[in-house]
Amino acid sequence: MGVLRITQALLNDFDLKVNHKRVYRLMKELDIQGEGYRKKIRKYDSSKGPEGTRVKNKLRRRFQTDWPNQKMVSDITEFKIPETQE
Repeated sequence: MGVLRITQALLNDFDLKVNHKRVYRLMKELDIQGEGYRKKIRKYDSSKGPEGTRVKNKLRRRFQTDWPNQKMVSDITEFKIPETQE
């Protein structure tokens, strides 16, 4: 059980008014941790190339050109779209 579930159990079953921060502090002192939840090690980074290294910034924000269509750039942004219910 995690901090929040233990806090709810203490509030509901034992009628103890206890804050979740206190439960967290006690669990930390007693070296107790919940099962099943692990934080992700790293987030997905779309700017990395196929070899796992970042692509060099050749433009360096110099957008002024001598003639049209010399430098063409775009913005690639990742959006998280919730699953649609069909």
